[in-house]
Amino acid sequence: MGFDASYWLAFQCNDTTVERIRSTLQLDETDVGRGLFGGLNSSPTKWWDTTFIFKSQYHKTDDGKNYWHLWYDTVNKKAYLLAVSI
Repeated sequence: MGFDASYWLAFQCNDTTVERIRSTLQLDETDVGRGLFGGLNSSPTKWWDTTFIFKSQYHKTDDGKNYWHLWYDTVNKKAYLLAVSI
């Protein structure tokens, strides 16, 4: 048992693009520092700013089989999107 697919994306974008992603995926805001990583999905890719991610609020949703997590660094205009399918 494990993940069928995990997609770790990091990309430059503006506030409008992030809002469209949030709206389209219907993401809910979470608390800062919630433990996302662990188990089989414990190694974020090298291009992720884990210092930022672990101290920031993020948005997430799932449908029981697919999970989406989105962080957005407003200072550097960089988004981090994790999509996991099980």
